[in-house]
Amino acid sequence: MQFIGYLTFLFFSRFISLIPFRLLYLISDALAWLLRSVIKYRLDVIMKNLHHAFPGKEDKELQTWLPNIYRNFTDIILESFKSSFTSTQTIIDRYQFNNPPEFESEENVENGIVVFSSHFGNWEWATITISTQTPFHTIGLIKPLKNKYINAFIAKNRSKTGTGLVSIYDSKSAIYGTYDRPTAIVYIADQNPGNKERAHRVKFFDRETLALHGGSEFALEFPEKAVWFYSINRESRGRYIVTPVKLADRNHGIQSGEQLTQLYFDELEKQIKAKPSDWLWTHKRWKAQIKY
Repeated sequence: MQFIGYLTFLFFSRFISLIPFRLLYLISDALAWLLRSVIKYRLDVIMKNLHHAFPGKEDKELQTWLPNIYRNFTDIILESFKSSFTSTQTIIDRYQFNNPPEFESEENVENGIVVFSSHFGNWEWATITISTQTPFHTIGLIKPLKNKYINAFIAKNRSKTGTGLVSIYDSKSAIYGTYDRPTAIVYIADQNPGNKERAHRVKFFDRETLALHGGSEFALEFPEKAVWFYSINRESRGRYIVTPVKLADRNHGIQSGEQLTQLYFDELEKQIKAKPSDWLWTHKRWKAQIKY
């Protein structure tokens, strides 16, 4: 069954790759409407998340955000399928990094960096473009898919420009390796933590939130590495600008992993408040705080 699913995935990816971007977003609009108005895909989860994050907003106002929330969801899905068989240069032209001078400083390039990122806008295209637009050998920690064939295909596509990928379930030796370029170790840290005992407790939308601990612990282990946040901004549909934002200097002296994680969530919250519909609200972000 896994192999049949893989063949179906390949067929669909190839088909989507042939569709021009302008038509792709018309299809995305239709899918978003179908998921929102007919299927009501995870509508209860989305609304509970929104009420949790924005308790002062009326239900009627939050519902006006739903069309763009679902459109963001379907855009990302279709863009991810399309990138499987689309030229790397096409994706790079649409996914640009706006690196400040300090990000590419001699100290950063010499020592490497730690990066926090999130499920905001299109994070998938970053894996294809990041190694061509930054001076670092990027290694991202990922959660593998259950279908081993699809997982292998996506991993190969994500890493075709040199980005390294490490499963969260496998040995982390790769992130300690020696490469021809300094490393940028990237943690997508806005997920619900599986290990509640080791989770960090931070403030997120003025509420206590359990957060993943791995990124901060790695940063504290290597204080010579500055800590950055990749802020992803959708300029228009299918076009993104990623701006690195510094969270902490190298040798920052921060002793608490929770303090460092809090800096990340402060930046993430600002980004979400500026464009609420561009975050992935379909996931159960607050399992410890909400009874879904």
